[in-house]
Formats: sequence, C-alpha cells, structure tokens
Amino acid sequence: MVVTPLNRHLLVQLQVGTTTTGAPKLKNCVYQHVDVTVTDDAIATILSALSPLFTDSVYSMGRVDSVGIQPDATSTTA
Repeated sequence: MVVTPLNRHLLVQLQVGTTTTGAPKLKNCVYQHVDVTVTDDAIATILSALSPLFTDSVYSMGRVDSVGIQPDATSTTA
C-alpha cells in the first residue's frame, strides 16, 4: 500500500461556552494550506505561538492530514 500526503491543515478548537448539560460549546478555527512536509515540531511551535492570540479558551489544537491510498505496485494478489 502506498500512502501519499495530499493536504494538511491546522485545527484549533476554542471553548466559547457550555451547553445546558454542561458540555463544552466549541468553535473551530481552521488554517488551511499547510505544507505536508512540515515537521511535527514546527507545527507544535506554530500552534504554541497561536494559542495566546485567542480570547476564548483553547480546547484542543492539532493537524489534520488528508492522504491518498493506492495499492503497492510491487504487491501481488492471489
């Protein structure tokens, strides 16, 4: 199987309140067009730099990758 990175974006979830049941109300902030070759350390640095810029509490932060999956050309099926 060959996995090819297609695109990547950063996702920051902010807690903007709570529901009547006490669950967090979340707002997503998406930063698109992130280079798929950027290292995890660089992404962590960027996300750490972004977090103080928000007035709402940061609930979670991370990256979202989209990949293409194709059969390996060297594998055979029986």
